[in-house]
Amino acid sequence: SVRCTAVEMVATPMPGYYLATCDGGLEHVLGAEINEIFPKSQPTIRRGQVIFSAPDTNEGRLAVLSLRCAHGLYAYVQHYAGVPRTHVGLKDTCSQLKEDSAWGPALALLKSWLPDLPQKPSFRATGVRRAQTFKQEFSSMDAAREAANAMQLVCAWDVHMTQFDVELMVWAVEDSITVAISLLYSSEKLFSGGHKSRKCTNFMDSRMTGAKR
Repeated sequence: SVRCTAVEMVATPMPGYYLATCDGGLEHVLGAEINEIFPKSQPTIRRGQVIFSAPDTNEGRLAVLSLRCAHGLYAYVQHYAGVPRTHVGLKDTCSQLKEDSAWGPALALLKSWLPDLPQKPSFRATGVRRAQTFKQEFSSMDAAREAANAMQLVCAWDVHMTQFDVELMVWAVEDSITVAISLLYSSEKLFSGGHKSRKCTNFMDSRMTGAKR
């Protein structure tokens, strides 16, 4: 396990955990919806996000896609709480991310959703920064760059800002950092305006036609 000093690392979920984003104020509505569909999911609710488990089967993925309150679906990597709002705090947290064992389950979930990914896909990282009290010293681009460095070391994938196969998301909210991998699309308007991933079309098509893998 990763040693934590100033940063508290929340326990890594079991394989198959998702992160769903929603509009602020709808977190508990989304959590109730998830509980209704997946009674054993034990969702964790945070600001604008719900983390939950679901069966990694075609039926499970179709059920995840049916969530009405969710506007983004991701493979959950890790959440860090108590992160100092400084450049050093960001670097130290992402240094832990380079060693984190949560990458394996997240990448396995990504592959189950996007089985046609190339053997060495390209990726980009998108950062979102939010703070109502004391703002972080680092920018959203700083957060994206540090998380991308960690993913490069773990996966040995190339970064490409426009022609990318995978999008890594990092949210810096108050004194926490959450990292996840996009499964369908990114709804963060600053960067992508809710576009659908080019690589999710096969599974989306199967959903619409009722085809099974």
